[in-house]
Amino acid sequence: LELMERSGVICTPGSSFGSLGEGYVRMALVLPPEKLWEAVESIRESGILL
Repeated sequence: LELMERSGVICTPGSSFGSLGEGYVRMALVLPPEKLWEAVESIRESGILL
């Protein structure tokens, strides 16, 4: 939720897919590449994932 609030990008916690997903996030990559890069940049600028 914090990632969405700070970056505008919606992700699912990796832990939703079992214990091996701990520490990861999952997102659907269904947009054109330029939009995906915008999302990556928004996440980077949010500073939440280090």
